[in-house]
Amino acid sequence: MVLSNDSSHSLSSFGNQLIQSGYITLPRMQQAWVESHQSGRPLLETLQQITGKPLPSSLLEEYKQQHLFTLKVFHGIEFIDLGSESIDPEQIDYLIKSFIPVDICYRYQLIPLKTAQETTDSLLVAMVNPSHEEAQEKVTEILSSHNMTWQRVGIILEDFEQLIEPYVPEKPVSQKCVERNHDRTIVDLTEVLEDTAPPIPKSSPEELSKLNEAQATPVVTLVNKLLAKAVEGKATAIHLEPEENFLSIRCRQGETLQPLIDPLPKKVAGPIISRLKLMAELDINEDTIAQKGRIRKSGGGRTIYFFVETFPTFYGEKVIVRVLDSAIKPLSLLELMPDVSVRMAFEDMARLCEGLLLVTGATSKNLVSLLYGLLSEQNPQERKIGTVEESLRHILPGINQIEVDSHEPTDYLPILQSFEQEDLDVVMVDSLSDASVVETVVERTSRNCLILASLEASDGASAIAHLSQQVSPALLADSLIGVVHEHTLRRLCPTCRSIYEPSLANLTRFAIPETEKNSIYQARCLNEEAVEQARLKGRLCRQCNGQGYHGYVKLYEVIEITPSLKQAMLSHSRSETGQEVDRETSLQEAILQSHKISPISAGLELVYQGQTSLEELVQFLPNHSQETMVNDDFTLLPVYVTRRLEALEKLLLAVTQEFYQLKEALQPITISNEEKKPIASLLDEPSFEEDKRWEEFDKDFDGTQETITGEFFCYEELSDPGEWDELKRELEPDKETIAINFPQAHISENVDFFNPFNSVPDPW
Repeated sequence: MVLSNDSSHSLSSFGNQLIQSGYITLPRMQQAWVESHQSGRPLLETLQQITGKPLPSSLLEEYKQQHLFTLKVFHGIEFIDLGSESIDPEQIDYLIKSFIPVDICYRYQLIPLKTAQETTDSLLVAMVNPSHEEAQEKVTEILSSHNMTWQRVGIILEDFEQLIEPYVPEKPVSQKCVERNHDRTIVDLTEVLEDTAPPIPKSSPEELSKLNEAQATPVVTLVNKLLAKAVEGKATAIHLEPEENFLSIRCRQGETLQPLIDPLPKKVAGPIISRLKLMAELDINEDTIAQKGRIRKSGGGRTIYFFVETFPTFYGEKVIVRVLDSAIKPLSLLELMPDVSVRMAFEDMARLCEGLLLVTGATSKNLVSLLYGLLSEQNPQERKIGTVEESLRHILPGINQIEVDSHEPTDYLPILQSFEQEDLDVVMVDSLSDASVVETVVERTSRNCLILASLEASDGASAIAHLSQQVSPALLADSLIGVVHEHTLRRLCPTCRSIYEPSLANLTRFAIPETEKNSIYQARCLNEEAVEQARLKGRLCRQCNGQGYHGYVKLYEVIEITPSLKQAMLSHSRSETGQEVDRETSLQEAILQSHKISPISAGLELVYQGQTSLEELVQFLPNHSQETMVNDDFTLLPVYVTRRLEALEKLLLAVTQEFYQLKEALQPITISNEEKKPIASLLDEPSFEEDKRWEEFDKDFDGTQETITGEFFCYEELSDPGEWDELKRELEPDKETIAINFPQAHISENVDFFNPFNSVPDPW
């Protein structure tokens, strides 16, 4: 601890009042403070010894009330004041003799006061340190043997000694001092010097007054407690909002604001806000403009930053303190995107070396979380990464993070231009909110590196259309590599959801197969009357309260910038005014065809998983007709259907290729290169020259069964039986496979082989 005899150390408001009242001089005040800490005696006792006169009653009462108020905030419980509380000594004597022995009371500095008002089997116990865990465990152990419970309140040391004195034999003063020093209250409010505070600047009287108030020890302790409590609760921000008669202090945890402590009196708003501004190195005398600053605290292998922002309001300055803890890591993509296909598509586009990858959605906060999740998986040792953000949300080791003062383009442009010269591999821009920023990103930066950016939009198509209006569509088509859009749907309540059979219109509209229609859930939504009846009967769902939905589920669409979409964007830019409707339709159709993951297929997956309802999906997609969802776009089929068809296509093409390779190997005559025909594909038109084969084939062909035909040994060697069984199951699992021979078919050097696979219709 560094002490100084000069007035550069700030005094508390109580210390200033003592000096201003003429009770003590500044040097003797500093002497009293030092002696109090060295001897362990209370400050008031030391002051009276040095001055030789008692403290004025008005100052003593003010000091005590300030002391009680700060202790109440620090410990979060009530503190009693013997001056205003009626305490019965006889009842205390009975409780000590019957329940809590005096040696326990003195050892842990606690005393039973009375039985609780609600019941006679509960005690009210006053503690000098209400946060002492060992003392709490001891009292619980003692009272549980008497089948009693207890409630704790706080009491200051002087009041405790006054109550316990009749039961304790007199001890030497030196022993008292040692015990007092050992069991000091956690919050020592007797300090009048703030040894870690910066020197008092030469300022106006008004500013000096605010500074003295802000550095008053109770306020310092209170602010430190607020910051520590927010960190312990993993809050992301603290909101201090002055109202007409009180100061509201809330913290943001997740998506909601929760009270951090009870509202404080309006008179403490000024000192608390001044203290925060002082810690953030802001101008404490300026309360008419917004200011931004930062507080840094380190310890325990972690660093915590508090970003302080002040805003002038009608009732005074509002303060928002953002909490940035280095120990808290951003959510991973696995947590944000549980769907494997969506996550892989996102990661594949992020592996490209240059271009613009856009993340869009309704709220920028969730979008930046996606970008942070993606950056956290990058290796800063292999790729040079930089970010430019309005407000940092996480600390990413090895990544250059720059925070700008606002979303003004004048703040973003110089940083983006400097990034261009630093030869970065990846740049994250938290928001493309201005045309000049978009232009800089598209025209210059995205050609040299990969840009990850977010943009608020209703869907992926709207985002592309919006950017096309801000920059040249030709440049955008050349730079944009993909769009990932985040939609939000209500999540079905897992407690009260129920299985039902959807209407025929919805089954047809979404092409829902028979195997899935009996596993679709609906929400159990109740009106106000039904909710009241269910509550009276005790049958109301406690999770959703009859709403049918609880929370939200994310749905992602992924648009890949294909050559056809690039062409549509270029055509869109060259279209004339009279063709506005046609060009919009053409662009929308091109975007629809470029869906790597469509919102409809992703939404149906969530419906099949029971996470959302078909009705919610219908409301989410009101403009999609049956033809659009089923016929016009193959990619809009459910994901499991498209995957099965793709697998089947690959299998059939592989079998066909193997067949023709074997056919060429068995040819007795070598065909010259001029006469050699290209290998036919599965989609070629069938051509047969021998009508006799078809006549015999029609006699033995049964149209109700899947048929694989052949007479030559080459069919037996085409593949092993396991592959035939797999092909059969892929073609039609509920039909039998038979084999038909063609006895009159002979190998001929002049006739092409009969190809049974050309009879398979093209399903695409």
